[in-house]
Amino acid sequence: MPSLRLDRLVALTATVCALGCPPEVGDTIAVSVTSDPDESGTSSSTTTADADATESTTGATAGSAGSESDSDSSSMTSSSTSSTTETTTGQAVCGDGEVQGDEECDDGNDDDLDACLSSCELAGCGDGIVHDDFGEECDDGNSVEDDGCNSACARDRFVFLTSTETQGKFGAVSGANSHCKSLAQDAGLPNPLTYRAWMSDDTHNPNDWFLQSQGRYLLTNGALVANNWDDLTDGTIESPINVDEKGELVENAAAWTNTTPEGLKHPDSADCEGWTTTAFPTEGRLGQSWKTDGEWTDAQNFNPTLCGGVAHFYCFEN
Repeated sequence: MPSLRLDRLVALTATVCALGCPPEVGDTIAVSVTSDPDESGTSSSTTTADADATESTTGATAGSAGSESDSDSSSMTSSSTSSTTETTTGQAVCGDGEVQGDEECDDGNDDDLDACLSSCELAGCGDGIVHDDFGEECDDGNSVEDDGCNSACARDRFVFLTSTETQGKFGAVSGANSHCKSLAQDAGLPNPLTYRAWMSDDTHNPNDWFLQSQGRYLLTNGALVANNWDDLTDGTIESPINVDEKGELVENAAAWTNTTPEGLKHPDSADCEGWTTTAFPTEGRLGQSWKTDGEWTDAQNFNPTLCGGVAHFYCFEN
């Protein structure tokens, strides 16, 4: 009987604890029911607390791994974006208004007539565009000197000896200019209304009122007179000015000038009283059209000469 009561007590205790005794975290409950001490059967199970702890740990580990993965991905994306932005920013874009890379300028527009071309290069002689604001007369995009537009972007100009001749009275320098313009126009020369006579009086001289061109001076038959103004006024010329407005040779002619090789009024001025009279004994100074030294404009052996004589004019395109 005592043995039976003990068995019931054990069974009752097991039942009560199964219903109300909370297991401690980490404990393992083993319930063994045997009717014979020699028969052993053991059943083990992991507590709910252990399962929850395991699940919590697993979740935390997974969450941590996920967080690190997201962080690495975000870092890589940020780095990639930063690199792309840096690369894009460093590229020169002509027309954005900022001078970058190999750009010489960038004014943010595509106007080729201002100081900065649409190619972001500085405008200048040789770019093939005529820039009036910079004093260019032409621009053929090359540096060839004898093709009508030289490396200074200055064009050729024509020079001729008038086909007509007159006494020393022709209505002052302005009258000589008008005669040059008329002849140039009749001959079909370019820019006929710009022509002026190589002549001086008390108020006019070529050095003061001619365009001092950087381009070449040519006869109407194409022969070179001078490479530019400085060359024209250095004391000698390349070819004698003995061809008229039509390109025809005029031999052994004289021209009214009263002008030095430098383009100034002659210090021993003789201008037929401002080119207004042929009265004796008024005199004027001449040049010799067959000469290439200083006598082309100041003939030593003939000056001064009487205003009643006849001579031609030198006419220059301006």
